[in-house]
Amino acid sequence: MANKKLIHNIINKTRKSFDFRYQQAINRNKKQLPKTPPLPSLLNYLDSINISDAEIDRIVREYWEAVEKNPSLEKEIADKLKIKYNKNV
Repeated sequence: MANKKLIHNIINKTRKSFDFRYQQAINRNKKQLPKTPPLPSLLNYLDSINISDAEIDRIVREYWEAVEKNPSLEKEIADKLKIKYNKNV
C-alpha cells in the first residue's frame, strides 16, 4: 500500500506546477520583485495629500535613486518615503 502522505505531496507538486499564478510568484521571488509595483501607490498617496508637482518630481527622483542602490527593497523604500513626507502635511 502506498504512503498517503507521499501521494498527497506528489499531487500538490503537480497541481502547483500547473498553476500559472504559483509559477508567477516563484519567478517574482527569484527576481526579488514585489507583487504590485509600489511606485503607482506612492504617486496616488502623494496626490491624495496635495503636494505640488515639483515636490512629487523630487520625491520620485529620490525614490529611483534609492531603488538604484538596492532594488530588492523597492517596497520598503516607498513606505519610508510615505512616512517621511506624511510629516510635511
